Amino acid sequence: MRELINIFQIIVTVTLLTCCIEDDHSENGMIESEVRRYGWFFEGTEHLISRIDLRHFDSYVDLLNRVEEIVCNDSIPTILLNDDLGLIELRISSPCWTELGCILIRSRNILKVINEEIHRGSIIYPVSLLEERLSMHYHNCGNRPDLSESPADLIISIAYEGMPITGLSNLLIRLVDSHNLHKVDRPIKIWLTKMIPPPPPPPMTLH
Repeated sequence: MRELINIFQIIVTVTLLTCCIEDDHSENGMIESEVRRYGWFFEGTEHLISRIDLRHFDSYVDLLNRVEEIVCNDSIPTILLNDDLGLIELRISSPCWTELGCILIRSRNILKVINEEIHRGSIIYPVSLLEERLSMHYHNCGNRPDLSESPADLIISIAYEGMPITGLSNLLIRLVDSHNLHKVDRPIKIWLTKMIPPPPPPPMTLH
């Protein structure tokens, strides 16, 4: 009888361990499959990723300082986002080294989003037109000189100072959704940058 009890205990223990292992693999597989990755991709750079949780930042300025610190140390800031489909890893960048990056990029290839507005020179569009403006850049193919030369050249530059971080999170998710909607076969490239104030008006001259 004791031998039967011992055998039964062994069977139960092995069964429980097997179930735990299967559950663990299933859970890990589910989590892994839910992670969608977007943004700046370069071969062999997985070890350079530095993940950022927006909930840990009180202001956009704090977030931008952290992003610039990561970029200028030759790493890749990766923002973690959540939507109805699961987890998003969005690799972003920032023009480092005193705006040198901005100088090297043609202005037509930059879609500027400042807070809740889209800026194109002196023209300002509401952010509700984000999908429309993004589509125009993606499908321009170099035709209009005021839009990007190709989807591969487009950079979305975001400045979100003085706005709640939750708004930035929603904006980034919206950009990813729009990118997927247009089925662009190039990574979505997003910069976080500082808000540059307009130049002061020229001084008045007395006649």
